[in-house]
Amino acid sequence: MLGWIDNQPTIIEVKNRVGLSALGQVLGYKILFNKYFPNFPVPLMMVVCETISKDDLDVLTENNIPVFIV
Repeated sequence: MLGWIDNQPTIIEVKNRVGLSALGQVLGYKILFNKYFPNFPVPLMMVVCETISKDDLDVLTENNIPVFIV
């Protein structure tokens, strides 16, 4: 999903259970967004999920990708 606040895009990966594949997905989407929309700001990234392991949460957090557990 892509969200906007004013002209700031945010790439949002939404899953029931998040694994390390979510990291690759948001990073890949960020690269593609920058490639196809170079005139926009670099997008922020976030993950929204129902469950996530502590290790996966640590990896996403270490890469400055906020995780919201709902």
